[in-house]
Amino acid sequence: MRAEAAILEARGLTLHFGGIRAVHAVDFRMWEGELRCLIGPNGAGKTTFFNLLTGRLRPQAGSIAFRGHDITARRPHERVRLGIARTFQITNLFQRLTVFENVRLAAQRRRETWNILRRRSDLPGVEGKAMEVLEWVGLGGRAALPASALSHGERKKLELAVARAADPELLLLDEPTAGLNDAETAEVARLLKGVAGRVSLLVIEHDIAFVREIAERITVLNRGEILAEGTVGEIEANPQVQEVYLAGAEVIG
Repeated sequence: MRAEAAILEARGLTLHFGGIRAVHAVDFRMWEGELRCLIGPNGAGKTTFFNLLTGRLRPQAGSIAFRGHDITARRPHERVRLGIARTFQITNLFQRLTVFENVRLAAQRRRETWNILRRRSDLPGVEGKAMEVLEWVGLGGRAALPASALSHGERKKLELAVARAADPELLLLDEPTAGLNDAETAEVARLLKGVAGRVSLLVIEHDIAFVREIAERITVLNRGEILAEGTVGEIEANPQVQEVYLAGAEVIG
């Protein structure tokens, strides 16, 4: 048993779409400061699980607690204010706004007085925070460009910056390396390992090499249910996981 407190806990979480059990009776616990990877084949329910955790979908059964408080009925923006942020498989940016403006807006999101029309002078610290996060992902020199002018890899970095700008305590990343080359993937791994411990990270990922590089623990989802949990070594040695995911494959799912 870990000494740290559970930052996130789901109990009996269930959502079916007709006869499809997208997420079924999932019990899940994540620890403070942990870097956890969530893996599984296409259709396993990973993104649906994220959508339940972040309030984009409502469960048909079960509950979700964040820092011991029930958030099952909380709306997405309320969960952001509590300290939960996420990224998406497909980048979700304001393409016509500048790189800086995308991050500055995100930096306002956890403020109780958030208002997109407020003057910059009424938001002390926000602009500095935005530039700090842009420098963290290596986009400080691209701040004045519209988001639409960025490459795919830069857009993935910008989305990570947007998520970090809200100062989340729990950050959920949905395939942060999708479409990236080896150098870009290595850079994302470095960034995530650099903030692990200060921010709790839950990462959906298909690239097994990336998972091996960053994960402290892995949760395997299959057909909407948790198949296995453990360290990288434990998961790779698990016969069920080998049968379903790893036999002869370099990419999970």
